[in-house]
Amino acid sequence: MLVPAILADPLDFVTLGLAYNSQSNDFKILRLVCFQKSPEEPDGPDRSAEAEVYTLSTDSWRKVVISVDSSEPNIGYVYHTSSCIFFNGALHFIACTNNGPFILSFEVNDERFHKIMLPQDFLDGYQGCLAVFKGLLAFIVLSRDIANNDHICDIWVMKEYGLV
Repeated sequence: MLVPAILADPLDFVTLGLAYNSQSNDFKILRLVCFQKSPEEPDGPDRSAEAEVYTLSTDSWRKVVISVDSSEPNIGYVYHTSSCIFFNGALHFIACTNNGPFILSFEVNDERFHKIMLPQDFLDGYQGCLAVFKGLLAFIVLSRDIANNDHICDIWVMKEYGLV
């Protein structure tokens, strides 16, 4: 296997996802690199995230364009503690910008990125992850009920894929 083209600093967030492309009967690895600001320029401009795909059949890496329908110039960063879920022909990650977290999906067949909003009610939780629950994409959020000194676990299930 060739080494990925995008070099990352140890402080950058690197996220990997493994997927099966049913149309071409091939496996792909998506590598997302979300760059941190340079310590020498903490007030410098944000660097856009970069992505590349490894295809098993060609044994090669190539860059892919990260573009989502959004007013923001880049995806911000992908939570490195977030699980990557392969569901409905796409890889799914929790990503975040200044406007808050969202689901970043990568369609394996056409290699396009999409942004799926998370429900506002669940954005206050302090820990969340993606899962497949009863055959549907789900977002599991753990939050704390300070008044009762207890933890609450909510499961949001997307009944119609792509719609909040």
